[in-house]
Order: sequence, then structure tokens, then C-alpha cells
Amino acid sequence: MFRKSNITNKDIQNLVQRIKTEVKSEDRNERVKSFLEEFVNTNAGNDVTLCYSVLLVDTTYKTNDLGYKRFGMMIEDAYQFGQHSYVDQETRENLELCVDAFKKNIPSWENVRAIVADKNMNKIRKFGIPSSMENAVQVAVKKMVYDPLKRRYVAVRDQLLSDTRQAKDRCGDARTFKEYFLKTWDACRDSWVSCYRADVVHLGNNTNNRIESAWGKLKPILDRNTELDVALEPEAAFSVKDADLDLRTPSNVNYDENMQFVFQIASRHATELTFIEYKSALAVWRRDSWIESPKTFNFYIIRAADDDEGKTYYVDTNESVCSCAFRTTHLLPCRHLMYMSNRESHA
Repeated sequence: MFRKSNITNKDIQNLVQRIKTEVKSEDRNERVKSFLEEFVNTNAGNDVTLCYSVLLVDTTYKTNDLGYKRFGMMIEDAYQFGQHSYVDQETRENLELCVDAFKKNIPSWENVRAIVADKNMNKIRKFGIPSSMENAVQVAVKKMVYDPLKRRYVAVRDQLLSDTRQAKDRCGDARTFKEYFLKTWDACRDSWVSCYRADVVHLGNNTNNRIESAWGKLKPILDRNTELDVALEPEAAFSVKDADLDLRTPSNVNYDENMQFVFQIASRHATELTFIEYKSALAVWRRDSWIESPKTFNFYIIRAADDDEGKTYYVDTNESVCSCAFRTTHLLPCRHLMYMSNRESHA
């Protein structure tokens, strides 16, 4: 997909310094155009072709001297491949141009199953939340994002709203925050809360952490004084470097023969997630702590004997389908499929 390279952070920093010292006789727009044409021609054919993908969308600031905002679109798959655009303002027209360019250069965008965009945590400062409570509010939101149980989401939400009501006398605006939260967060909880997204193929993306990580790699090198054409090269270099690092990551010494096979055909991230399920399936196999009820050939209804929640899962080993959230949202082998497949092979 990408050409291999051994680019280091130091190489990128040296590259920036070299470009800064070059003669700037060429018009900036021509330099930008020339670089982009060369990059596109060099990386032609690097389209994303995996079937199930998540699109991460975010904007970052202060990366160039013209004050352009960097609008990024990253496809989450084996390589976290993406494109970015610079826009002077986040108008609808500008963003539509960015999206059109993305769709034109990555035809497989049609395979995207979910789109992840930011929720603005800075909004809490505008709704009467005292600074002493800001961290508590963020902790509560994180709990709601990742909690797998709906009843616990409701409990955390209600406690958060109760805490903000108690703060009304100190800040005088807690009710406004409650109305804001219920309207702009709770009303769309099926878009950002794990337990309400069990039927959405999001590949584990509840936040924009992966694209934020990409921004974090660029910020030490780029700032508001970096000329636009100078800012482009390290960004392109990082995209090549990251893909190369994934290809060169060594296998986990704890992987057995089965996991080594998975490692050869899947990305590092997907293999690590599968390994967690694999270890759980092995542990259950040793304890024989699941109860399965055959319904038809290769189709089972199973539940954990010690499961306080009383959850049941529908498993079809012939079609490799399971009703659990992990299988549905990640499209990777889950512990239930592994367990039942192992039971069948030893029957």
C-alpha cells in the first residue's frame, strides 16, 4: 500500500530545517502545487480497499503561518490511511469541497460503516460548571462513553445531572447545562455511547483518539509560524512512516500457533483485540463455565453460568456469526465463536 521507508522523527525535523533555508524565489502557491502533484503521482494506487471501515473526522489549528485549519479525514483499517485539507474557514462550502476531494481520491469510501466526529468538551465552561467540577464532568462523560451496560449509563448520567443541579447556587446556571446535555448529548447517545451502539460497526472507535494521535505527532514540528508549503512535507512523511511501522512490528511472544496465523493476516491492532478474546475463550474452555443450548446444527444459544447480567448470545459457527457486541461492532472473531468452534472440533 505504501512504499517502505526508515524515516525517523529526527529526519523529519532536519527536513523542515533544510526547506526553511532554501531560496524562496518560487511563488508559494506554485511550491505547494508542485509538491502535491509529486506526492499524488508517487503514491498513486494507494487506495484503501478493505471492506469494513470507520471514517474519523477532525480539525486542528496552528500548523501554518496562514492560519489555515487542517481538516483531516482518516479511514480506520489496517493502516489508518487518510487525507487532509487546509481550509481558511470551516464553511459548508469549504468542507463540501474537502469531502468531494476525499471521495474522488478514495473510491472505497463507500465501504465506510460509521463516521466519528468530535463532541466539544469545552462547552461545559459556558454552562455554569465551576472549574472544580470540570474534571468530574469529563470523568463522568468518559464513563458513559465506554460503559457496556445501559443501566450504568443511566446511573452515571443521572448522577451528573444531580451534581450540576447542586452546583446551581454557586454558579447560577446549572439548569442551562442540564438542558444542553439532554438535548445535545443524551438525545443522540446511540451515536457515542458503547452500550447503545452494539449494532454499529465502529471497530472500537468511540472517540477520535486515533486521529488526535496523528495531530500529536505533528504539533511538536509545526506551529503557527511554519510556512504552508513547509508544513506539507512532514505530514506526508509521517503517513508513510506510520504504515511502515505497522508492517515492521514484531509478533507477541505470547502468541501460540493459532494467534501467529492471525498475526500474519491481520493488522497489529486487530490481532491484539483478537488475542484478548482468544485468551478468554481458552479460560472458559478450561473451566467449562458456559452453558450452550443447541437449537439447530451449528447454531447455539449460550450464556455464562456465572453471568450476573443473564446475557445470552446467539452463535452460528457455520456462518461465523455471533450476536455479541464485540463481533457485531469489530467484525473480528469473538470468544463465543472460538469457544463453540473448539467444542465442535472436540465433539
